[in-house]
Amino acid sequence: MPCVRAALLDRSSNLAEALKARETSHAHAEQKIKVLTDRTVEMEAEANAYRAKAERRIDELSASLQRERVELAVAQGALETTRRDYMRLQRDILAGRSPQQTGPNLEVVSDTTKEPQKTKNGKGAGGRKAAEAGPEAGAAEPDSTR
Repeated sequence: MPCVRAALLDRSSNLAEALKARETSHAHAEQKIKVLTDRTVEMEAEANAYRAKAERRIDELSASLQRERVELAVAQGALETTRRDYMRLQRDILAGRSPQQTGPNLEVVSDTTKEPQKTKNGKGAGGRKAAEAGPEAGAAEPDSTR
């Protein structure tokens, strides 16, 4: 029996060492899991912060782009108006008329809520006579420019 007892003690000691090694390995694995979990939480927080910052930047750029589009539209409108006025003046000069004879003065009105200006007779500017006096009426243009 002593031989069996010695074999059991030897086997018991080997199993105890194996158990100790597995417990150590298990503890290392749990520590690694904790470290990786903490790092994952940090990375998610960094990703969320970056996403929020990127979304704010996108909003800023979108607003800036919208403002620039509006400014471009205004500038294009002003350019088109200037081109039309320049072409009208060129037509008048080529037709032998001075720019002062062509009709009402050009007036830039930026506020559309203003009331129309009154003339001396108390009626609003415009009407049939004012429309006939402009170069669009075509009465004073020679046939070659029509």
